[in-house]
Amino acid sequence: MPTQDDVLGYFDTLSNWGRWGDDDELGTLNHITDDVRLAAARAVRHG
Repeated sequence: MPTQDDVLGYFDTLSNWGRWGDDDELGTLNHITDDVRLAAARAVRHG
C-alpha cells in the first residue's frame, strides 16, 4: 500500500501540467490526435 506521502507525491510525478508548453490550453486532450479519433470511429458498430 502506498503511504500518504506517496499518494501526495503522485500529484507532482504524474502531472501533465506544462508538458506541452506554457501556452497550451488542451492539456491531456493533446493525446486525442486525428489517428485516435479515426480509430475510435472505426470501432463503432451501431449507433
